[in-house]
Amino acid sequence: MVRKFCSPVRISLALAVLATLPARAEDPREILRKSLNPRDKTYIGEQVVEDSRRPPRPRRPGSPDPVQKVYRKGQYLKIEFPTGQVLYDNGETSQLYFPRQGVVETAPSRQALDKLKAAERAIRNPRTEVTLEEDTAIAGRDCYVLSVKPPRGSQRKLWIDKATFLQLRLDETQPNGRVVSTYFRSIDFDALPTRQQLAFNLPPDVRPVEKGGGRPVPRKVAEALARRWGGPLEPRFTAGYKLRGFYRHAFKGQPMLVAVYESPDGKSTLSLFQSASMGMEQMPVKRKPPVRVLAAKKGQADLILVGSLPEEQLQRVMDSVE
Repeated sequence: MVRKFCSPVRISLALAVLATLPARAEDPREILRKSLNPRDKTYIGEQVVEDSRRPPRPRRPGSPDPVQKVYRKGQYLKIEFPTGQVLYDNGETSQLYFPRQGVVETAPSRQALDKLKAAERAIRNPRTEVTLEEDTAIAGRDCYVLSVKPPRGSQRKLWIDKATFLQLRLDETQPNGRVVSTYFRSIDFDALPTRQQLAFNLPPDVRPVEKGGGRPVPRKVAEALARRWGGPLEPRFTAGYKLRGFYRHAFKGQPMLVAVYESPDGKSTLSLFQSASMGMEQMPVKRKPPVRVLAAKKGQADLILVGSLPEEQLQRVMDSVE
């Protein structure tokens, strides 16, 4: 039997042909799974957020650079926003501090085990489409690019660093067409954040609030939300409480507006929940003593008033709502 050997020329030609073929053996779901938990990462970076509904405006001379400073050391994460807000996550809880309002929102960490397991289940869901697109670079680093389409909700496009599996960019397309992009403008994995950069010391008079309670909406937004029942409703009598702001809420998937009033000493609040008529009086409300709750209907709106005022004064506030 004569054994035939391939010549070096033939081998080179074969390699050249192979080089032209798409070499995409990576499993996009496995890439996505590896990017879920960045607890073992350490870096310093700068992030930028872009919103398709809010085109970037030219910077005024002397105005701050609209970037987010990001510091991570293992499970500890701190993000400083150009607005002065600070997000701090220690792997167990996440706190978002609003210095202008003097409040802090506390929620479970996004790194919590139950959240990671839920994310993995979503990735394994066969109804979730995960596709691998052409590689590109973010902040000078080579990235996998993945498109994720869940059965419902927002579609996402992610840029994942090939070396560290850290998500360097996220484009989220909401069902209404709005696109929000968050990406690193720069990132340094060799930099070690200092104690000062990772420190999170809240002022002694800061107030804890539930998630969403620290972000009031502008009056124009409040007016748009309340248009269905004739506009935002406010009491004429507030027992000396001052309006802190309007907040967006929801009940049974329907929009709701909450007007929050604060006592002069800042230790108690009045909350006026309002929405179009939809049986809101059935809404569950936490009633820790001495909190009292009143429900009423005014024109096209359902109202719920929550506060710690004496019952007679609370009724007076409700009766003064126009």
